[in-house]
Amino acid sequence: NTSDGVYALVKAPDNVVHRVTGGNHMGQNYGRITSVSDTVIELVEIIPDGFGGFMERPASLALSQ
Repeated sequence: NTSDGVYALVKAPDNVVHRVTGGNHMGQNYGRITSVSDTVIELVEIIPDGFGGFMERPASLALSQ
């Protein structure tokens, strides 16, 4: 999903502001943004599964106005 032209501004820990939308990557766990709305950024992260492999885990980031 490309979030239909919707994007969010995210401030990274180094104080750099990034414009993100669906399909962009973010975070330390190889997160891929699946959608952006007025209230939340939805993403899927890739994390270790504890058995030597990896699994996808949904995550979200609440947006402030």
